[in-house]
Amino acid sequence: MALYEVKFTIQNNTDQTMAFDSQGSQGTHGWPTEIPAGQSGTVTQSGNLSINLTAVYSMGSSSVNAYLHFYLTGLDPLVHTNMSLSYSDNDTFTNNEIYETTSHSPETETGKAPLSISKTNNGSSGGNATFTLG
Repeated sequence: MALYEVKFTIQNNTDQTMAFDSQGSQGTHGWPTEIPAGQSGTVTQSGNLSINLTAVYSMGSSSVNAYLHFYLTGLDPLVHTNMSLSYSDNDTFTNNEIYETTSHSPETETGKAPLSISKTNNGSSGGNATFTLG
């Protein structure tokens, strides 16, 4: 059994279909290949020493890419979480949110990208992380 396990939700609130870029993504296993406009996709990912991934999605017919990054390492009481959401053109989608529950005090960032959460504190090696785009 893996030491680290996080359930990821990707909520696509844009009017465009998100298409997974397997060439640009790193450390992703089983991520949804397509998330239609107004829908969500989920995946649970695990790791023995950490979870460190960057998922890249192209946004429909535009030339904009979305970059979803998540990094989790350490053990309680020093769990380090780093989560971010950005676009190749950050002016395209302005209603965004990232949310994580690996810390004992979950954290949310909302608004125009880029968004970022970075903290080291009491936490766990499992939880949930949600990326809301648009």
